[in-house]
Amino acid sequence: METIYRIQLNIMAMAVLFFVFIIALRRLEQKDRLNRIFLYTSAVVILELIIETATVLINKVDVPGLAILSNILHVGLFTVSPILTYLFVLLMYRIVLPYEPMSIKHLVVLGIPVYLNFILVLLSPFYGLVFSIDATNTYLRGDWYWLAAVLTFGYMFYGIFFLLKHRKKLMANDTILFVLIGFLPLAGGIAQALVYGLLMVWSAAAAALVLSYIYLQERMVRLDAMTGAWTRESFFHVFERRILQRPEEVFGGIYIDIDGLKKINDVYGHAEGDQAIFRVVNVIRSMIRSNDNLVRLGGDEFLLLIETTNIHYLEDLVAKIRLAFEACEQEHQLPYHLTCSFGIDIYSENYQNLDTFLHAIDLKMYEDKNRNANLAK
Repeated sequence: METIYRIQLNIMAMAVLFFVFIIALRRLEQKDRLNRIFLYTSAVVILELIIETATVLINKVDVPGLAILSNILHVGLFTVSPILTYLFVLLMYRIVLPYEPMSIKHLVVLGIPVYLNFILVLLSPFYGLVFSIDATNTYLRGDWYWLAAVLTFGYMFYGIFFLLKHRKKLMANDTILFVLIGFLPLAGGIAQALVYGLLMVWSAAAAALVLSYIYLQERMVRLDAMTGAWTRESFFHVFERRILQRPEEVFGGIYIDIDGLKKINDVYGHAEGDQAIFRVVNVIRSMIRSNDNLVRLGGDEFLLLIETTNIHYLEDLVAKIRLAFEACEQEHQLPYHLTCSFGIDIYSENYQNLDTFLHAIDLKMYEDKNRNANLAK
């Protein structure tokens, strides 16, 4: 019964993480590197939970051959632990500084504790350095157990320190979440190291991964159901983080409003109004590059995010889009004019935030709309 009490937390953590893993396989884009890291790490933690549970079940069971199995299982447990915490540091680095690749030299030096721990663990079945399995198949901690623990959880301390040092590059909510993600396995590992027989580290790691999945869900770009464009929330979610992480890099913005959409709806019906929106979106998409993005701000208002620092590029793009609208109107022999009003500018540090930038190009769009109305008279 004591054994069941010891492993029940592992079993619950295993079950919860397994279900999250299955859901993540279906919902997360597996081409994304962060998503792949999450999936690989989850699979490893599930495996480690199984292994740790197995070591508890066979501990003190004096059956020939089980001592060898116990040694193999413990080698796996102690070898993988610092590798996962090492990956935690790399993950924090990629999240905080996504556009600054880590050098090979830095990776090698950072990996020294992993190499050292690997050697100690491989020697342990023979010399009892980190752990030993006695003649009755009972697990015992070795004299160098604490060194292995320091090598493993030192990465967690470093990862949290690195995160806090660069916290200004992250949203406040992200910083709190990542600190919590790092703190959970760290606290579980310290508790397990201090209280012999307590199983906390891998269940805590599972809890941290569940929190990680929440973050990955939030960072997914949500698309407008009708047009497939980014939603306003997606735009702010992605670009507020971009501005924090790369404040020196500017980009172009084009505020777009479809002219006369209400009249199209009133005269030709809402189905034709929807077709007008689709045509506008298709024309714009045909004119932009793969690294530019279209956002639907709501109704008949859109925002183009263009990777450029040149205002003249935006002006030329708007001119080309106007011509493309005329060609679309003639091709489909539309009974109405397919036109839009535009407001353009380059986002830079001169703007306080994205809201002020949107407000500025929105005003320029209305200036363009008024000019077009006056020309039509």
